[in-house]
Amino acid sequence: MFKKIDIKYTLYFIGLIACVLLAIMYNKQLLKGVELFLSSEWTQIVAGILSFAAAILSKIKYKQLAFSRPMTFSQFKVPVEEVWSFISNPLTLVCSLSLAKGLFLQLRNIKKVFVDFSNLEITFIGIVVLYLLFDGITDFIGNVKLALSKTSPITAVPEPLRENE
Repeated sequence: MFKKIDIKYTLYFIGLIACVLLAIMYNKQLLKGVELFLSSEWTQIVAGILSFAAAILSKIKYKQLAFSRPMTFSQFKVPVEEVWSFISNPLTLVCSLSLAKGLFLQLRNIKKVFVDFSNLEITFIGIVVLYLLFDGITDFIGNVKLALSKTSPITAVPEPLRENE
């Protein structure tokens, strides 16, 4: 009749409810903290440096940055994609923080950043900001985990087809 309760997710649920209640109770202080965080000139600098460092360390650790002397275009394409990924990941995080700052300041009526934008366009900017923040933060966390873990990532090794299959 009664199923076993998953303690881990029960605690997650209770923690989430507690966070929501705290956010409701301390709404003004929370918004002021978000404003101070986003308005600080160091937020984007520190986020960019940390994200870049985590990306480059994870690439170096797993030897994903390798250029050999004579390369064909297809061989050259892989290292270029790796270089682009460790440049674009920090840029995504920094740009999303900048857009979030502008959006937050405009929605709180502190400063009009998106001057000739309609409410619908600002809503779309908000959706894009959420996606970019999610993407940038998850990439950062993934790179930190890769750089700090002792295990190596799993790579598939193709097997040749057998003749009788």
